[in-house]
Amino acid sequence: MTKAIVFDMDGVLFDSEQLYMRLWRQLAIKYHIPNIDDILYRCLGMTVAHERATYLETYGADFPYDQYVEELKVDFFGYIEKYGMPLKPGTRELLDYLKNHHYLIALATSTAKDHVEMELIGVKLYDYFDIIVTGDMITHSKPAPDIYLKACEQLNVDPKDTWAVEDSANGIRSAYQAQMKVIMVPDLLEPTDELKPMITYIGQSLLDVMTYLDNQI
Repeated sequence: MTKAIVFDMDGVLFDSEQLYMRLWRQLAIKYHIPNIDDILYRCLGMTVAHERATYLETYGADFPYDQYVEELKVDFFGYIEKYGMPLKPGTRELLDYLKNHHYLIALATSTAKDHVEMELIGVKLYDYFDIIVTGDMITHSKPAPDIYLKACEQLNVDPKDTWAVEDSANGIRSAYQAQMKVIMVPDLLEPTDELKPMITYIGQSLLDVMTYLDNQI
């Protein structure tokens, strides 16, 4: 049986979601946006299009989402340019382990393709992945299963035999609906009672995932 694994990116490989949320909170203070944490957690794992729709639905059609996002991007990429993209503990070790054990490796991220490629190349992770599926390549965002089904299709593997590594509720629901074996490495949220039955294994870091997979061989 072919060994295959599909990763989410932000919050799993990159320690980027906490930075993203911190910058949104700063915008919320600056522009007096109420209840920002509620919407931030709801939008974890969504594509930009679905996130935008959620903000407009919550705050009204005249909410200047695009203006705020452009300001946020300047701050976000300014931070990355100055300090580099922070990686989650164990990212390189796990990817090296998977390559050495002949896994097919895919990325299934709601982030747009141009940003994904730039960020992966910047931290020298791009060449680890056999295929990359991004949010602008699908119609339905997580929690729909589309992005994971597309990744498995491109890898030519059965989703039921393939691991998905996720951190968010929307991502876990997406991989579970695709009938994959779900590994959760919590980032901003711990697994809820609703999510636990969908998860095959919960690790505290990507290093735990490496140990877990080693025991499955």
